[in-house]
Amino acid sequence: MNIKDYYSSKLAVISSIPDKDISKPVNIPVHIYIQEAEDLRCWCHADKEKLIAGGLDWSLVEDLPARIDTLREAQSIWSASTDDINLKKRWRAITTEARELRQLLLHHMRFIFRKNPAALAGIRKFSEGNSHIAIIQALYDIAIFGEDRIELLEAARFDITLLRRAADLSGEMASLYAVVTNTRRTPDKKYKIRNQAYTHLAEAVEEIRFHAKHIFWKNPAKLEGYRSEHTRRKNRRYKQNCKAKELIISSEESTTAAKEVTEAPEICITTTKQITDAPEICITSSKQITDAPERYITASKPLTDVPKMKTDTSIAETESLKQETKRSNSTTKNLECETSVNKWCNDTLKVYPGHHEQYNNIIIH
Repeated sequence: MNIKDYYSSKLAVISSIPDKDISKPVNIPVHIYIQEAEDLRCWCHADKEKLIAGGLDWSLVEDLPARIDTLREAQSIWSASTDDINLKKRWRAITTEARELRQLLLHHMRFIFRKNPAALAGIRKFSEGNSHIAIIQALYDIAIFGEDRIELLEAARFDITLLRRAADLSGEMASLYAVVTNTRRTPDKKYKIRNQAYTHLAEAVEEIRFHAKHIFWKNPAKLEGYRSEHTRRKNRRYKQNCKAKELIISSEESTTAAKEVTEAPEICITTTKQITDAPEICITSSKQITDAPERYITASKPLTDVPKMKTDTSIAETESLKQETKRSNSTTKNLECETSVNKWCNDTLKVYPGHHEQYNNIIIH
């Protein structure tokens, strides 16, 4: 049986798979999945007895070639379909041209009608909106706007063919937009069949792998052949990328920390300098505090409501107190001097035999 026969015989089976059960090859390309299914078919033949004893329906293994070839054919048919590809290219090209043409027309008309506020207000409305429908309508409106002012545009040496192209492009884009919208609403039958064929093959592959995982759970070497090599490499690359990102982040943090440590001595020097300069601040503050009473007295004078006579009396009393304090201090100093002289005399005067002696504080030679 050739590929066409496999595909024809399986077409009715895969078409009966309901939409809710259809799966798509999201994390693995179809051609890689097909090759892994081929490898699995060869690998599990050596474990036929163990797999059957473990409850696997061996007909799934025998049906793998038909499912594999059906998916390969469905993939080729869908890939060979150029209708959707051509439609996307046409739509991309026409939308790009429409946006650029609107921008160009608005640029020229703003300059030509720069002294006409009413015309500028209309031109401003043509630039509103970026949706496909807004662009289609703007191109048509600009063409009508220009046709009504054709003489002014010609006098300004404006390319009139741009207006005609804007009108034509508006119609072309509107027609193609309807086709694109209907195509999106109608599912692609070839694409759906490809996904149904993939779902049919995946059912058998996953069932075989589940049984192998249950049977060879203590035999890692044997179990390795039942796993997806593509998934294993993908997970390994993901872990390596995560480790690389962690190393980059840790290196950046280390660099930042080292930079902060390098800048720390400057902070310490600045702090030390501030501490060294502190005495000057303290001296200045002390001087300010010492001089404070004079300022306070001066400041309090205007606020004092005491009569002048009382103020003069208080000043006189203050002066007398100062004089008494001086006299008392002088007396105290005299007493201290006499005491010190007597003490000195008592300590220094001595009697030397045959020379002189002290008697009642009188020295006799």
